Amino acid sequence: NDLYVLRYDENGAQVWGATPFDGGVLGDDVPMGVGFDIFGDVYVAGYTQGSGNLDMLLLRYSGTDGSLVWSATYNGSGDGDDLANSVAVGYSAVFVTGRSRTAAGNDDFYTIKYDLSGGTPVWERSWDGAASGDDVAVGVAVDPISGHVVVAGTSVAADGNHDFSAIRYDPDGNVLWEKTVARPLHDDHASKAVMNPSGHMYVAG
Repeated sequence: NDLYVLRYDENGAQVWGATPFDGGVLGDDVPMGVGFDIFGDVYVAGYTQGSGNLDMLLLRYSGTDGSLVWSATYNGSGDGDDLANSVAVGYSAVFVTGRSRTAAGNDDFYTIKYDLSGGTPVWERSWDGAASGDDVAVGVAVDPISGHVVVAGTSVAADGNHDFSAIRYDPDGNVLWEKTVARPLHDDHASKAVMNPSGHMYVAG
């Protein structure tokens, strides 16, 4: 499977169809999130088949004609499956988050800040939950007021005990706070996370 992006106008007429993205290996290229910047360009995050494993993928397309502006991939230290689940675009940077396999064999939240112009990584941050289990980020958003970045997802507290977790970073990638909703007798999985214009994050699952 290749990744395909279409643009439609308000009347449902197709404006353009981007050239299908093929990562170059006989594997799947899958989109998981899409966003756009103030210039109208489109950003698609997901994963692509690497050399036997999945890598995070971020693509920038021209909003005018659908041409590919740049692409970026990430293969983590564990050389395992790394998947981007969400993308958010700020005024001068784009953020992706998801999960990355560590050398120890577990998954951590993994968030990358890229510059808009060339897709160069500005910083990368991993986050490991209390039990060092498989922690998966499902959403990222940029606070329109402060420029802070909030990541949310599911962390492992113990076997059979998952919790909602969220981390707020400043624009330089410094952690401002971490929050986990601990419910020891419940198994809670976050599915979606969004932010309102006041910078409040909502997590559902």
